Amino acid sequence: MVVPPVNQNPETKEKQQSSPQLDIADIVQSDSDSSETSLRRLLPLSILHPITSDDIGSPQLPIAQAPLYHGLSLFPARPLRAALHKALCKLLDAERKARSRSLQASGSFEHEKSPPRVRGDAKGSHAFLLCSNQQTAKRADVVPLAIALWRLRMWEGQAYGSADETSHWEISAGWRLSWAEQMY
Repeated sequence: MVVPPVNQNPETKEKQQSSPQLDIADIVQSDSDSSETSLRRLLPLSILHPITSDDIGSPQLPIAQAPLYHGLSLFPARPLRAALHKALCKLLDAERKARSRSLQASGSFEHEKSPPRVRGDAKGSHAFLLCSNQQTAKRADVVPLAIALWRLRMWEGQAYGSADETSHWEISAGWRLSWAEQMY
């Protein structure tokens, strides 16, 4: 998932704080008022990114790909994106602390000075990798989240292809948005 921190609101010049709950009317209102609307329309909900650069398998097998989700398209409302970013950063902090504690317990961790501040391309990205293995599954399993994200991809009509290749049985996004506005 690519979830950059929410920028300042252009009108109020304040950084958006996370909100525990939003009404659908607030989401639709902030979606229509947003200056990011034109940018969000350009980004698909997700893209399939090749896992390997080499084609190792047989020509009959598809190339292994993993979905890369855009936080701006997933959560167009600023408060929801801020809450998602805050939750993902808290999760990373908890993982970092757990890893540090396990290294200290094993004695392989030496206390050194903090590393120098990185600049330019050496900085970390806004991408959060969600994966699961035997150790992480004992703490929290990300499989339900992965299933929910894949269902969003299917709901948006991008199940196995790109944003341009949609199936005919899927409902268009415009219909769903107009239905949501009528219902709420």
